[in-house]
Amino acid sequence: MNKNVIEPFNLDTMAIADKVNNYIQTCYYKIQLAALQTAVEKIGGTFVQRPRLDDLPPEVEEHLAFAVILAREAYLSPKDSPYEHYLVAERRLEDGYAVALLRVIIEALDALGLYLHVRPGVYTLDVIEAERHQWAMDAYVTTIRSFPTSASEPEPTTTKGIEDLGVLAKAYLSCFVEDNKLHNIPVDQNERI
Repeated sequence: MNKNVIEPFNLDTMAIADKVNNYIQTCYYKIQLAALQTAVEKIGGTFVQRPRLDDLPPEVEEHLAFAVILAREAYLSPKDSPYEHYLVAERRLEDGYAVALLRVIIEALDALGLYLHVRPGVYTLDVIEAERHQWAMDAYVTTIRSFPTSASEPEPTTTKGIEDLGVLAKAYLSCFVEDNKLHNIPVDQNERI
């Protein structure tokens, strides 16, 4: 056999398909697990290798589910805007898919001997609300910045048009009002901008 000749390789085999599928699935879940771990750590939780110590309060479960589904959407649709990722994540939380996915991931981790433990008294609703608020702000601010600044710039493809600007502005302002409430800054909601 001549060493300079490159032999073709047949990709159409179950063994290759299995390896490719495992690699893709591994990448897909690595992104979601990283988001889950980050969200857990931000609320004072950790994964431990011992029997389960507590059940998740519903607000913690929803928070972690949102973090996972938001990362999932960014991974699956990288060309979509953060605003679109956020909207899909909200829909998946509302329709129950995000919580169902989180539960399956936690069950898989349980099977591996890794148990989620949230230390009582460490997480607060303020921490959860602040993180969710930050995700919303990131989504809305990024999208508002994507609107054209001059007539020569093309219309962005990540929004449906000018009606979205009104929705985004209201959402952004509501986030601003909520942010100021968190910091005890008085805000006149009737003040004109």
